[in-house]
Amino acid sequence: MEDATCAEGVCSAELMLDTGASSGSGPLYLPFTWPDTSQSDVYYYTVHPDYGHLSAGFLRGLGYASLYGAPAAVILADEATAGVYDTVYVDADFDQDLGDEKPMSKGDEAHVVNNSWGDSAMVQDGWDTTSRFAQYLNLNYAPNTLFLAATGNGGPGYGTTTAPNGGTLLKVGASTSYGSSTYWELVGPEQFTYGAIQPWSNRGPSGLGDVDPDLVCVGAWGFGSTPLNRAMNGQGAYDLFGGTSMSSPLCTGVAALVYDSFHEAHGRWPTWQEATDILNNSAHDLGYNALAQGAGNADALRATAIAAGDAAYMTPSQWQVGDYRGAALTPGFPAIVHPGDSVSLPLTVHNPTPAPITTALQDVTLQRVHEINFTVTLGQGTEDGITPDYLRDITELIDEYDPDLLSAHVMFPFSEFDADRNYTTRT
Repeated sequence: MEDATCAEGVCSAELMLDTGASSGSGPLYLPFTWPDTSQSDVYYYTVHPDYGHLSAGFLRGLGYASLYGAPAAVILADEATAGVYDTVYVDADFDQDLGDEKPMSKGDEAHVVNNSWGDSAMVQDGWDTTSRFAQYLNLNYAPNTLFLAATGNGGPGYGTTTAPNGGTLLKVGASTSYGSSTYWELVGPEQFTYGAIQPWSNRGPSGLGDVDPDLVCVGAWGFGSTPLNRAMNGQGAYDLFGGTSMSSPLCTGVAALVYDSFHEAHGRWPTWQEATDILNNSAHDLGYNALAQGAGNADALRATAIAAGDAAYMTPSQWQVGDYRGAALTPGFPAIVHPGDSVSLPLTVHNPTPAPITTALQDVTLQRVHEINFTVTLGQGTEDGITPDYLRDITELIDEYDPDLLSAHVMFPFSEFDADRNYTTRT
């Protein structure tokens, strides 16, 4: 998009359409106009251009956004920063105006910001420059902006979550939705499996010691829209997408709905803390521990009901246990509990509805009830790469023990990785 200008409620620009090198005619420049929504009730959401179209497609495809005007979400991406991973944007025109007397108070600030990327090489995640900058903005200048970021796809190990994270940021992991495609495995609609944590979804804790992920959304897998000039026809303008780079925009779409519902009910925008509490309270517990699933799978219907004041909720929705040398410096700082220490926190149940409610609280610890070990010798794999090489029916075990969580671990002998012991790939 070239030379965008806004005047009298209308913005205009030239939209560049890449016709492909084979056409020999170069790009086409088409006039493009849209309403100037900088002062209206819209919620901004930024995406990295590499994933921009697929991410935006998931948001729009679920009915959360429109490119053409209020009151839905306006999606923004800054093509000039493609490949630049060390800046978190919060303002609609991307000007970090911290030098102003009242920074980030012009009315066009982003309400929800998606970051479908992560820095896996960052060891001190949560302490890094990007994370601290986002936390600084939330705590000092942008209390009504919610930053969401993907945990990354390097699981299942713990402590694998990527930067930016920690403190005020809401990290998003990947849950499953198998059955919409047979690309990855032979699972059809009649075997549709939904609501597990995808094994490669990164886990917490973060370098700050807090819970990651905070929430999960589907990241395995789904179809998304692709640029029309890539497919050359609308019927084929889609592709299979996945990863936490898919999960994060899906959860961002739910967050946009929360902001809309909250504003309609209360006449103001929620803070990042209120939005986080709403999303966490409304999530479905998938049965995993908090460092794998956070609060669980996001639920837009539940979340908007809480935001509208039609359902009860509890605060705080997350607790970073302990303090630092007697001072409560969270969020955005470590909290420590020493052996033998006892700590407590009051929990408040809010019921904004006229009907009475009854709540029951309990702590739950998963315990191992059964374990089996067996050795499998596999022959040559199938050529399609999809058909299983080994299947074992465990229906009787499931019926007998009725587990809340089933975990399967495959151990390969280390020698199988390099049987020749020459550090080269076998052909």
